[in-house]
Amino acid sequence: MSTVTRPTSVLLIRHGETVDARLGRYHGATDVPLAPAGRAQIERLAMSPLWEQGLGGQPVEAVYASALTRAWESAVILARAVGLYPRKVPDLAERRFGNWEGRTLAEITRDDPGALAAWAHDPAGFRPPGGESVADLAARVRPIWQDLVAAHPGGRLAIVSHGGVIRVLLADLLGLPLANLLRLRQDFAALSVVELWDEPVLERMNWRP
Repeated sequence: MSTVTRPTSVLLIRHGETVDARLGRYHGATDVPLAPAGRAQIERLAMSPLWEQGLGGQPVEAVYASALTRAWESAVILARAVGLYPRKVPDLAERRFGNWEGRTLAEITRDDPGALAAWAHDPAGFRPPGGESVADLAARVRPIWQDLVAAHPGGRLAIVSHGGVIRVLLADLLGLPLANLLRLRQDFAALSVVELWDEPVLERMNWRP
């Protein structure tokens, strides 16, 4: 029998499409803005009943966001729709890709063919030169998750962040190994909803209006 009478509800939102997303460049720590299409995606989400009214009519009481422009711009649009202003949490930033920043997969394959093989061999532990591994990212975001959830017992909060960050959080909640992160699809401006009962329940995943 559950000991929780009202769960903490968390909405996880990936930022909208960025200006050069269709070029396939790695932008982890690189601070790129939203494209017009990305802003429109987030505005559609902000006007959706699921965002404005919340599941079961429970409204969002706080919005937290990565400080990177693409996530912050997205958070401001979403928060404004529910009469809030977002709070910056720098450690919600995307995984840092080091020397891979701004490069495409084809360029990395051409210049460093052994790197992709090393990544395939150890998806969670591989670290691009000068960057973070998935395990490093997880170690950074897990304490933030715990603090934010603890600050809103029985409430509803939103976290506006990045594909890698949200995949780590979802993998933890679902009991998936970090090596399997890419099995969790995360589209631009997509919303996932987690209800934290005694065991977490994934109510929505990668939903878009």
